[in-house]
Amino acid sequence: MILTVVIFAFILVVVYLLPGWVALRIGGPTEGKMLVKHLLVAATGFIILLLLLNSFMPFAGGGDDEDYYYVSLLPIQLSTSLFTLFESEFGQPGYPILLSVLNVIVGDNLLARKAVNLSFFLLTALCWYRIGFVVGDKRTAKQFFVAVLLSSPVWYYFFFLLKDMTITLLTSLFVLSVFRFYKERSGIVLMIMSSLVVSLFRFPLIAFNIAFLAITVVLLSERKYRIYKYMAAALIVFILLRYGTDTGVLGAMGISPERNISAAGIRTQVESYTLTSTNASIPYMILLYLLSETTAFRMFGFESALSIEGMAALPWIFVGFPLFLAACYGVLRYRKGIESYSTRLIACLFVLVAGYLVVSLIVHDTTRWRIPGFPGMAAIAALGWQYLGKKRTLYMTSTALVGGIVIFTYYYLRG
Repeated sequence: MILTVVIFAFILVVVYLLPGWVALRIGGPTEGKMLVKHLLVAATGFIILLLLLNSFMPFAGGGDDEDYYYVSLLPIQLSTSLFTLFESEFGQPGYPILLSVLNVIVGDNLLARKAVNLSFFLLTALCWYRIGFVVGDKRTAKQFFVAVLLSSPVWYYFFFLLKDMTITLLTSLFVLSVFRFYKERSGIVLMIMSSLVVSLFRFPLIAFNIAFLAITVVLLSERKYRIYKYMAAALIVFILLRYGTDTGVLGAMGISPERNISAAGIRTQVESYTLTSTNASIPYMILLYLLSETTAFRMFGFESALSIEGMAALPWIFVGFPLFLAACYGVLRYRKGIESYSTRLIACLFVLVAGYLVVSLIVHDTTRWRIPGFPGMAAIAALGWQYLGKKRTLYMTSTALVGGIVIFTYYYLRG
């Protein structure tokens, strides 16, 4: 009975109170209330979905969520470093450590663990609200916030016990820190800390963060502060490179880069990809990356987690993706209706999306490796809403929905 009360209180805190407090902090008394109302509706809806899915499909089946869950049940030895406790099971100890700490608080309850992923998703949406303010204005911030909340392909990653939601939040914090570095000349500490922490969850993303920082600093630096920002960026890159190449430090933190994607492994994969791929396969993988998931057109019912992931992607395919294309057309050709925003900041959003596309092509995975950059795609789709205007957006989305229903029905009737 006491544990049930603790679990209920824990879920209430992480899903409602924590995101609500952050919303009030970043939105102020007026906008904060608006954010809290949106979060209340979204959190309640997601909790209901999470309860239903957790009752009949607690694990994805064939994924690593079961491994994460059962490893987190192991007792923590006070004499053993948390960083090296899971070194033999996982190349990066971040997510097992997080789940083991949760095990101390909520016991073996699976729903409470998933609630933390849901909390990270809501915090990611709030992070993109702040990014919207840096990119544009209050209107842009609201649209970025709502667009990330409606990013249906990302929902799958808090429906099950996967570490991708944590990585997505850390990546979003890094993007925010880079943009603040450009606009407000702050965020350096957040930039370094988010990169160091993400290495505990997916070590190769340190290299991605370094590349993204280098490109954005070149794109964003104004003449007045160019030398200062180049020097600061160089210092950050040096710190991350020094950390990422120090085997002693990595070993002490339980990180084994060689078990994942080493430089030689990347080179081998690129060579293999170049030799075995046809010219048509690259556009096909790019399309899969942009659509996020197409298994809904091949799966029937909810008999597997794979079909749930495919079904969750349908709103994006039929509504979000057309808006994304409209934003690409409007921003790259005319920039109509968004002249007040920094074109270079918007270009950085395209760099984020394109960067994860390159990573996905290198590792031959257009699913989990694209998730950290997906909020950027949703933000670009929100710009498409602004470019088209309400009438044309409603017309386009209505047409896309009707067409999607027809296509989806055809696939299912054909069997």
